[in-house]
Amino acid sequence: EAELLAGDKELTVAEFEAILSGGLEATEISIIPLKTDAVFVGDITDSKIGSVEYLFAVGMTDAVPRSTDDTALISDREIELLADVKTCLEPTVAEVNLRSRESVGLNLCAFRERLYFSYPLNANGEEPALSEIFRYVNGLFCRAGNGNILTEKELPEEDFKYACSEVVPAIRRLLIEKHDYENHIKNTAVRYASLREALKCADVREQDAYLERQWGQVRIQKGEELFFKDGKVSPTALEKYFACPFGNFASQGLRLRDREETSVLVTDSGNFIHAMLEESSKKFEEIETEEEMRVFAEATGRALLQEPVYASMADTSAGGYAAENMLGEGVAACVAAFLQVKNSDYRVEATEKKVSGENFRGKVDRVDATDDYVHIIDYKTGLIDDKAVSYYTGRKMQLQLYMSAVKGDRIPTGVFYFPASVSYKKPDEENFRMLGFLNGERDAVQAGDKKLAEGEKSRYFDARLGDNSRLEKAMDQEVFSDFLDYAVYEARQGARELRGGFIAPSPYEKGCEYCSYGGMCGFNYDLAPSRKEQTITPKEIANIVKRHREGLDGQSVTAEEQRREEETKRGKVEPEGGEE
Repeated sequence: EAELLAGDKELTVAEFEAILSGGLEATEISIIPLKTDAVFVGDITDSKIGSVEYLFAVGMTDAVPRSTDDTALISDREIELLADVKTCLEPTVAEVNLRSRESVGLNLCAFRERLYFSYPLNANGEEPALSEIFRYVNGLFCRAGNGNILTEKELPEEDFKYACSEVVPAIRRLLIEKHDYENHIKNTAVRYASLREALKCADVREQDAYLERQWGQVRIQKGEELFFKDGKVSPTALEKYFACPFGNFASQGLRLRDREETSVLVTDSGNFIHAMLEESSKKFEEIETEEEMRVFAEATGRALLQEPVYASMADTSAGGYAAENMLGEGVAACVAAFLQVKNSDYRVEATEKKVSGENFRGKVDRVDATDDYVHIIDYKTGLIDDKAVSYYTGRKMQLQLYMSAVKGDRIPTGVFYFPASVSYKKPDEENFRMLGFLNGERDAVQAGDKKLAEGEKSRYFDARLGDNSRLEKAMDQEVFSDFLDYAVYEARQGARELRGGFIAPSPYEKGCEYCSYGGMCGFNYDLAPSRKEQTITPKEIANIVKRHREGLDGQSVTAEEQRREEETKRGKVEPEGGEE
């Protein structure tokens, strides 16, 4: 070919080298003859597919076959009317849709050996709306003798439909089938074998290493650098990690945020009331009456409304109305917080207090104290989760961690959320009653509500003066102290795992329902069930710490650490030694 190109012309060495190297490159490409082993990719509607051995139809959602809406300048109905006056326009939208369906049907019949269908899985594991083509496929191949469409369980084993479209979900499904078979839940021997055959690329004995390779690192190398500052981590990061390691990686590691397109963001309204409470609480000792507090709080709120972030609200009538409502809620919250302090033995010791512990650093909204007692308060304008099981699983441990840093030699009496917003309550319920866990002994309760009568329930927190044995969250002093210490053990374990860089999706139950990062992780509830703990009481949590401290359990870990150790054995979590 080089001679043919050169003809009779005499070539320099450089020219000959150029022609020769070009020919050698062409030789490398032409080693595989065209159409002997080629892959063609095209749109299922617009392409004209010839005869092929294997055909893969991907993305088979309800967008296939393509359907055009009748929203043209001239609709099909109008075209029909024009035909009456001998005016012919074509094609109609109906004809376009028919041609689209015909093209898809012909292309799907172009295979000689096998036809594969696949469709995407949503982040929460639910299937999207599927193409109507699946209805035809089921009708042709998946009907019983009576004509009814078979369910997956009724399908012949050779027609088993894999509920996965990627290798990683397939491996998860494989492990679930294997577990069901080994525990005699159902006879999945054939399915298990077929799945394993389909996944020859993955050695099941090394499934976790394979998942890590496919996942793009379920464990990162720089956990310390990403989540820690000067060796400390925020309690929020710890809570989010225990809720879902990958969600924590996206929000606290990558710091991804939703874009809000409003003049005043949702967080801004919460910050407004928070700022009013912070400024007002500094004046609790100086102000004497409820009315004085109301006047001061309103003046504080109106001054805040002049700041740039809120000032734009006054530009519209709707914004002005919202601003007044926000101000009203803020004033009511400030007055309620003022009365709680005034009717107790406590004084406001600090607001926005920076604290630091063994593995964490953070900021407490408010610390109230007497000479002997101390409790801490976190302002919340949204949903409050004060369940014991949320604390036990590490998803709500912030207040308990803060208490470990501020108590000193004083006796802890409460870790409270203050619901800083007006909500609908039953007639006998207080709007701003603090929620959380507390020391239920007589002196501690009376210090928090000095006007409380014997046997009466406080209007400020969930405890009585007297017998609190029926109230789960009101504990005696020793039990409450042990209960608080659980957070230290939990934080130690979480910090160790964060440093190890574990970021694989492992959500707690319902953690994916409102997660913004589902499109990134692809976690599937059906293929890998989420974590869920049984109900636990505060006293049981305290007993875990007590047994650990006294060595009665023969372990050096808490029950939560034991649970995570079991996950380590299953390959889900990196152990302290750093080996899988």
